[in-house]
Amino acid sequence: MLKSSPDKFAEFASRFYDRVTGWAGRQSSRLKLPELSIRLTRYFSKPPALLGIESFVALSLAVYYFLLLISMTTPPEHFQNIAFFTEHSRHPFSQEDFARAYPDVKTRLPGSLLTGWLIDKLYDYSTQNPRPWTSGVWSLLPLPSIFAAYHASWLLLLFGLLIRYRADALLIILGTFSGLMLNLSITSWQYFFPWDLPSMCFFTWAILTYDNSRKIFPLMTIVWLGALFKETTLCCALLILLGEHWPVKKRIAGFVATIAAFAIAKKLLLLACAVPIQFFSPDNFFSKLQLAHNFAVTFTHPGLNHVVFVNAGTLLIVLVLPWRTYREMLFKLIAVAFATGILLFGVIIEFRVWYEILPLGWMLISEAVAKRYQPVQENPPATDPSPPAASLDDRTRRVLKGGCWLGMVLLLVFLYGMLTAAKLFPPRPVAGPKQSHNLQSKPPAQSNPASRDATNNATWTIDNPDSKETLNNLAWILATGPDAKSRNGALAVELAKRACERSHYRETIPVSTLAAAYAEAGRFDEAIATAQKACALASELGETDLLYEDQKLLVLYRAHQAFHEAPGPDQTKP
Repeated sequence: MLKSSPDKFAEFASRFYDRVTGWAGRQSSRLKLPELSIRLTRYFSKPPALLGIESFVALSLAVYYFLLLISMTTPPEHFQNIAFFTEHSRHPFSQEDFARAYPDVKTRLPGSLLTGWLIDKLYDYSTQNPRPWTSGVWSLLPLPSIFAAYHASWLLLLFGLLIRYRADALLIILGTFSGLMLNLSITSWQYFFPWDLPSMCFFTWAILTYDNSRKIFPLMTIVWLGALFKETTLCCALLILLGEHWPVKKRIAGFVATIAAFAIAKKLLLLACAVPIQFFSPDNFFSKLQLAHNFAVTFTHPGLNHVVFVNAGTLLIVLVLPWRTYREMLFKLIAVAFATGILLFGVIIEFRVWYEILPLGWMLISEAVAKRYQPVQENPPATDPSPPAASLDDRTRRVLKGGCWLGMVLLLVFLYGMLTAAKLFPPRPVAGPKQSHNLQSKPPAQSNPASRDATNNATWTIDNPDSKETLNNLAWILATGPDAKSRNGALAVELAKRACERSHYRETIPVSTLAAAYAEAGRFDEAIATAQKACALASELGETDLLYEDQKLLVLYRAHQAFHEAPGPDQTKP
């Protein structure tokens, strides 16, 4: 009887399998799943199982990204994020012209208009404290949820395009997401603006359209629309001008028409939104030349937020990868043109500005790996029924390889020249009066401010609420004064926060003062994070002296030590 038990179980399992497969087959026929599978395979050119895996991973990463961005709207640390997101709503977060120092961002209107419309549609302004949105065990505030959902939706759309057009979509999706994670680090300032992910989506869409369509008009439309979100998408206009799918006259006409349509549409948007920028003003594209600062942060004062780590390292890899075809050469030309624009007018250590070429980098890397490490058959068939792949003639192959290596040599010479120039001509201090923590204007009393107690300091500050310099300097005195009796860390934190809010957290000295106040109050984790932001701001603004000072203070805070000035008549920061 015991011997027959396994046989009975095997027979039962076999009958159960037959019944289940029969039922599944009938349900599949009733729902017409075989026809659907064939259609999906024909449309996406990949097995339905792989399509399901890619779609599930894409959806999961989009949800993960949504949850990560929930905390990126907390004021005042993320003032810029929420201010840009609500700029064109009926109730903007900031009533001031907070973007006056960066006029080019005012012209990137479609993203801001879209987010303003979303806020007005979904956010309840009738109550000061809107009720949280609940879903199961989750309870989320409306404004952070709208902010995070907007960015996650664009990311999901990008993943959908990759799944539609790329056989290696899974690798590119994972690589793209890894590159986005770098912008969540403190050294990247954690900026998430309404135009960044849309521009990456349209930039990648243009690349995919060039690869999968021989029609020029869809490509022109995508480049035009993406450039309205962010002008860097115009780099993809090189696909129209230099593409190999169309005759020369058609390419030139398409290129000129795309640029003209972009200029006209942008001007109409500026007029409709009453943005006071002239039609031919450089403020339409960039705020100021950043070449000297970018040289400094690349060579003379490098840090962990170095450009070599941009896009999970793919930027550097793409620049050194050899090209084998005209298509690869064209894609690398677009990447070089984009990188040149960022080097001249962008802040290269602000990782979000490199988003556009992130998926392109992973495309080129995936193709290079696939071509370089194709599996070799041990026993190839004697006859291959498939037609032989088109091969390049010897001269074309030598031209492509020689051009690639020549470009590499020129790139190395250029980098060596930049390094030499950075050593011979160090960046000069920022023009203007020397910035320090000295009082810009004396308070009414004739006594030394450092000798006053905390109550008098606070009272005089309240009587002069519009002076961010006074707020900053009193906070510095309360946090770092040589006399322990006159120090008050909690009050220093309050005053320093007010000074930072008046400067929108875009000036180095108030942020540095806030870090010192946190340290005096014993809040060293916040002191370290704030000091890192001060270092990043000093690096971005080219304030070399302040960068050195803040780096020294950061070492103290990491050792859980507050900074205190030495006794003496001069109460300035060393």
